[in-house]
Amino acid sequence: MKIRSDWKAIDFTNIIGLYESVGWSAYTKDITELQKAFENTTYVLLALNENGDLLGLTRSVSDDSSIHYLQDIIAIWIDDISSIIGIPSWARSTIILTTKLHC
Repeated sequence: MKIRSDWKAIDFTNIIGLYESVGWSAYTKDITELQKAFENTTYVLLALNENGDLLGLTRSVSDDSSIHYLQDIIAIWIDDISSIIGIPSWARSTIILTTKLHC
């Protein structure tokens, strides 16, 4: 699994598809607003498989001083368990790393 923070480097439709795959369609009713939310998010980390497919993401906001809010943790369900090994630890690492770096 690869972890990336450059969400603008992937096709945004993949992010939309991830939200829809977990039933978070309220976020995808207005794509412009969702994209604006990502633009204004402090930290985004993506989990991709070896083929570059989006498996999950975390999105968080911070004032870089005293608060850090984890807004979204999304991971798709995959029948092949070997494809998702590491996502829970990835989510925990995201919280710890971004908090240590910026708060």
